[in-house]
Amino acid sequence: MIMLDFDPMKILWYGIGVVIALSLFVWLVVWLERRVRWHLQSLWRRDDVDRVAIRKTWKMIEEMGSSSNEHELRQAVVKADSLLDDVLKRKDMMGENMARRIKFAMHRYPELRVIWRSHHLRNQIVHEHEVRVKPHDLRSALKDYKKVLHILGAL
Repeated sequence: MIMLDFDPMKILWYGIGVVIALSLFVWLVVWLERRVRWHLQSLWRRDDVDRVAIRKTWKMIEEMGSSSNEHELRQAVVKADSLLDDVLKRKDMMGENMARRIKFAMHRYPELRVIWRSHHLRNQIVHEHEVRVKPHDLRSALKDYKKVLHILGAL
């Protein structure tokens, strides 16, 4: 008959060792998971947006928008739309035209829906040369573009 020798101290130290090893393993897994998640999020946030150049361009657009000249206001809206399109492209928003890029971006930024009215106004300015637009509507469109550029983190 085989006798098993149970030493309570050996069992206790073995148990403590197992608990410590498991705790370190769990800590390592949690730490690695957080690091991987952080890197993946930073990759998603990464973009090719030159915020300094965008701010400089936006300042020029705002100066044009503060004019009482309707032509300059119209040009400011067109330039703001172009700037937004550039930002969407640099943020890798898919689409063959700006409307498609806005729709794509709205999956991540649902607040972008405020820009549709302004984008439509820009299309009227560009395609319907004789259309009359109130200065108030043009300034409102510029506010919408600024809001959307802030939402996208470009301003």
